[in-house]
Amino acid sequence: MGKLMAGFLFLFLSFNLNLGESVSINLLPEFVGFLFLCAGFTELCDESPRFMKLRPICVAMAIAHGILWFGNLFGLAAYFLSTPIGFVFTIALTIVTYVVTYQVIAGIADIEDANAFDIGSNRLKTIWWGLVVTHAVAYVAAIVPWIILMVLTLIVVTILMIGFLIAFHDTKKQYEAMKEIKMKEKLRALDMAQEHTEN
Repeated sequence: MGKLMAGFLFLFLSFNLNLGESVSINLLPEFVGFLFLCAGFTELCDESPRFMKLRPICVAMAIAHGILWFGNLFGLAAYFLSTPIGFVFTIALTIVTYVVTYQVIAGIADIEDANAFDIGSNRLKTIWWGLVVTHAVAYVAAIVPWIILMVLTLIVVTILMIGFLIAFHDTKKQYEAMKEIKMKEKLRALDMAQEHTEN
């Protein structure tokens, strides 16, 4: 779960280093985030079959974002993303990112159902819906264009992303607590079985 947390940190936070008019480097590149998600899915593959199904998508997304990131080093990505095709490509990447995020939340819900233990999937899903709706409004405002609405929605998206990260951190802690409780229950059951066998 820790690697998923790291993955979402890279996906939802951006720290850009501007080296000129057309060169901007994100110090928390999205492709690293998707690689972290892939690693996290491997660790959680026994918890839900959804996680392993997401790995090919995340690999493809890591490649796409990696190309854009390295393109930024030479000022090429900024030109491409400013074109209509680039804008559509950006929307497509955003949609896939939200689909992956939703499936991660669904995988967390699977863990809850399998263990009868709440680790916060409903709160994550609520924030996810807020992100999707607000981000969609931001893209519409960019097309119109309606600058004030676009700025306001991007501010809301940023706040919701931070809220999602905080909520996911809580889910991570609850998951770890659940695993510890389940381990203690398993050890207790083994001790009771051993005592019964000896008697």
